[in-house]
Amino acid sequence: MWKDLWEFFKENPSNNKEYFLGSMVIIADPEKVRTFQVIDGQQRLTTLLLLFAAMRCLLLEQQGSAPADMRNWYAQAIQTLERFLFNQEGRGLVKKLKLKIERTIGIDYNTVLDDAVHCKRNDEIAKLPPKFRNVAERYFRNRNYLSEQLKKELIAKDSEKLEFAGQEKFESFFQFLEQRVAIVQIMTTEFDTAWGIFEILNNRGLPLSNLDLLRNFVLKELSAAGHEDGDDIWESLESRYDLPEDFGGRWAESRVVQSLRGSAFNELKRLYEDEYQADISQNKKKIDVFVCDLERNLCWYNRWINADKMDQIADQPTRHALAFIKLLGNERYSANLMLALFRCCDYDGSRNEDVYSFISSYRSYAAYVYLLGHHSAEYIYTAIRALNAGDIAKARSFFVLDTAAREALYRCFDGPLRDNDSAKRLLAAYVWYQEEQAEDVISQQLMFERSTLEHIIPQNPEAGSNWMRDFDDAFRNDYTYRLGNMTLLTQSKNSANRNFDFSKKRKIYEKTNLKMTLEVARETSLTKDFFIARQAHLVATLKTIFS
Repeated sequence: MWKDLWEFFKENPSNNKEYFLGSMVIIADPEKVRTFQVIDGQQRLTTLLLLFAAMRCLLLEQQGSAPADMRNWYAQAIQTLERFLFNQEGRGLVKKLKLKIERTIGIDYNTVLDDAVHCKRNDEIAKLPPKFRNVAERYFRNRNYLSEQLKKELIAKDSEKLEFAGQEKFESFFQFLEQRVAIVQIMTTEFDTAWGIFEILNNRGLPLSNLDLLRNFVLKELSAAGHEDGDDIWESLESRYDLPEDFGGRWAESRVVQSLRGSAFNELKRLYEDEYQADISQNKKKIDVFVCDLERNLCWYNRWINADKMDQIADQPTRHALAFIKLLGNERYSANLMLALFRCCDYDGSRNEDVYSFISSYRSYAAYVYLLGHHSAEYIYTAIRALNAGDIAKARSFFVLDTAAREALYRCFDGPLRDNDSAKRLLAAYVWYQEEQAEDVISQQLMFERSTLEHIIPQNPEAGSNWMRDFDDAFRNDYTYRLGNMTLLTQSKNSANRNFDFSKKRKIYEKTNLKMTLEVARETSLTKDFFIARQAHLVATLKTIFS
């Protein structure tokens, strides 16, 4: 938006040509004069507000060092900008933003926006939960971006002050925004009418996301069914669950059992029209039944996307199995499958033998595909079809490895692994298994994304090191890329290790809390027998995990 506005302004600095910012669909409030609910155009209005705020912040920053003859200009310019930013209410002339953010579930975004407009820092929002902090930070990030662009265009490179030429350009740009930025206002007094206009405009322009369309559709149907609290119902969902953009696609594909040819929203709308009915016994209308099903599937999908969190998956082995599956890619198909599985079993996150047995089989299948095989979407969809029919045993059978495939997978565990990513994933499975076997009052959480693969015997040992003295070429060639010679460290600790002797590496290993690395650190010296035994132990454990 900034680029469009500024480029148009530069190309048309002194003519009357107008810049068309698009249309806005609004609902007039019959009880309050000049008060409107914005159905389409919220982002543009908010960005314009932040642009005027950035202009005001720049003037306030420059005002203190301005020469005496320019202070009146600054005062009048700031006052003019404030007329665009604030309403004036009552005798006290209390400044209140013209734009109000109605969505306040979990956080009052009006306060955040007000702080951004008043040139404040975003220190306080650092205390917010990540879900709300990420949204709140956008107000400050966008304001700061606009401030930097204004300085870049208006302040000379060799100066920190807004000189006369910059002031003239500033004023000219403001007049352009005030007089030559055109918006078509579409006003109605009915939500259904406004939504219908909005949908038509959306279908003809840049499409909204599937999630936006789903939300608008649900709100429309709730309103038509007599619900006056549609916004509250939807925002209650947003406050209790993560609503990722791909949820609609995963829900639709797990229901229709195929890759979608059209949009996820259109498929969900078709399912609503064809397969949902009112539940008279529960006094629920069709949209109520749909919303209940939406919430259940959203809950199950949150168990998948947040599988590493105890409050979503309480059973530790299930949690670890899902975490491993997510590391292997093909997440779209795995997500479809897990959503269908959780739906079939009405999974609540606790220990469920049917769920765990299925996930364990799929984990072995996914590991085989990742290391040796080729992904087959047909297997996934055939299994989903069985799950949707309630036949979990049949669905699991598609992922049970035959003897030949299982032996090939085991040989992969025991052989050289030159791909660091593959080795890291197998070691992660081992670490999680170790954690499951421990009974303690504390537990660790493996931060896989921060881990790096450490070769205990270096890949390129230095001449004269203990690695060259204690291990012959044949042994090093055989074991350097086997799991028995590998462990996990953070990037910083791995970099600190380099190709040092074990006496130095050992001191680095002692600083970690990872059990498998500490076990190496407890050795006073390393021998061939140590690596042979460690290799056998790791492979045997992986065979147990992927049995």
